[in-house]
Amino acid sequence: MSPWWVYVVGGYLVLWVLIDLYRVPLPWLITTCGFTSKAERAALLILTTAVVFGYFAVPGMMEDNNASIVLSRTSVLAIPIIVLLTWRRIVHADTPGPRTP
Repeated sequence: MSPWWVYVVGGYLVLWVLIDLYRVPLPWLITTCGFTSKAERAALLILTTAVVFGYFAVPGMMEDNNASIVLSRTSVLAIPIIVLLTWRRIVHADTPGPRTP
């Protein structure tokens, strides 16, 4: 199987899981741990994003083929974009956790 198929088709599945991560479990974790300051929320957001996108990109950068390098660099370049897109929802929210009825 071509790695490009994994990138195109699997990328949408990964995107769906990551959107869910930033919408439900991460805000729940912030609320459960009692992180109330913006600095704590920002640190957790940056750490989570760096681990999810950076840590798993490192092995691909050590490969020789172009597909692995493109996949890895895409992940690393996504880190600041994801942090910027989720900053207001996670860091600046009054109660970042999911609302309970």
